[in-house]
Amino acid sequence: MAEVVAVAVTAGLIAVAFGLSFWVYHARHDRSARVGLYLLLGLPGILLIVAGAAFLVGQQRDGLTFLLIGLSLTLPLVSPFRALVGRVIPLDPRSPVHMVGLSVVITAMVVFTISLINVGTDVATLGTTEVSYIELIAQAVLLISLAYAAVGLWVARGFSEASARLGLRRPTFGTVGIAIGFVVLGFIVTGIGGVMTEIFQPGLTESIDEVMNESLGAFQNPIGALAIGISAGVGEELLLRGALQPRFGIVLTSVLFALLHTQYGFSWTVVGLFGVGVLLGIERKRYGTTAAIITHALYNTAAVLLSSMY
Repeated sequence: MAEVVAVAVTAGLIAVAFGLSFWVYHARHDRSARVGLYLLLGLPGILLIVAGAAFLVGQQRDGLTFLLIGLSLTLPLVSPFRALVGRVIPLDPRSPVHMVGLSVVITAMVVFTISLINVGTDVATLGTTEVSYIELIAQAVLLISLAYAAVGLWVARGFSEASARLGLRRPTFGTVGIAIGFVVLGFIVTGIGGVMTEIFQPGLTESIDEVMNESLGAFQNPIGALAIGISAGVGEELLLRGALQPRFGIVLTSVLFALLHTQYGFSWTVVGLFGVGVLLGIERKRYGTTAAIITHALYNTAAVLLSSMY
């Protein structure tokens, strides 16, 4: 039943993503569509700000959460704010595409930061729901679809143009060699993060390993490890490094990448993942997204296989 729900939810989210993509790209030339985007993001944002302020006055715990999410939705709608951000990252303050993208990215960062803070170091509170192969595939398809929707597939670009915008190139032996080199660097960086966790947060590593081993379940074998490697490598890299990085830069994209991994709790391991994100960002910038996909896939595959041995 969970698999049917996962497929249905994935299909629905993909439909929403491409519908929003059509709307956003159409707003480049249609004033009414642009006004609609302001209403779509502004109304819920303002309501959340008002609710958050009211809850804070009443000293209720969720007030700050509502307020921050409301601000993250509405601030990107303000032109001077976009102009300010545009001084730091390659963003066009006049583009409705970049406006909506900025709103979505900032909101996602706020939500995942709050989630990470709520988890803290008690990763056991996350539970240990085992993921199936169908759910894994559905997640990968969703991320790939979001990446293509973000760059305007079938609206502003054809498939070949969209793939080129995402940084996809035909891999060569040189690409694979570079990717393997970055895998080694990735393990060094996460190793440092793991050591820091052991030193400053003793006992947390064991809790993380326990949660991860139970959630991986049937994937702790060569085929399962490869499935996780490919799904995460292709999905996450296409969306983060392929679609988002050219507009939001390596640092912000790496922060979002680290925040997505709430299963590690508020730990030095997450800092290590930020470092891995920076490495993948540099790799994408210099060698293309295909190289980053190979690195991510090989890294995850090796990590799952190693975790199954110990």
